[in-house]
Amino acid sequence: MSNFERVIESLEMRLERRLESVRTIRKMLASEPELANDLRHMLAEPKQPSLPERADAISIKQTHAEKVRNFFVEEGNRWHTTAQIGRAVGISRGAVAALLYQTHKSEFERKAHPRHSRMKLWRLKEPTNETPGTKGGEK
Repeated sequence: MSNFERVIESLEMRLERRLESVRTIRKMLASEPELANDLRHMLAEPKQPSLPERADAISIKQTHAEKVRNFFVEEGNRWHTTAQIGRAVGISRGAVAALLYQTHKSEFERKAHPRHSRMKLWRLKEPTNETPGTKGGEK
């Protein structure tokens, strides 16, 4: 038997199994008219999400920076390590570090960890009362 003939035979067997499945479904639907009617409606009219559902789905997606900002707001802007931040928001410690040290460093402040010399603690920068051209709120 050639390779071509084996492929044709395999295809024929798959089609026969599929045909048998279709016959089984037809028998089930004939014995359950309500099920047949329900399936007909479900298959004929696929449900599209409404506009508010789509908007909610879109708003759930957040950037890493948004997740980290929201974490600090929810935590009362307390000091945290990169590992704690990453675990809380579900992103890697390396991604948190890149955000804090590089891409969004102007938004966060850091200080040395009291018990670990190489570790840093982070939080959102506190808003200042400075007005442009003054120092420390002087007028």
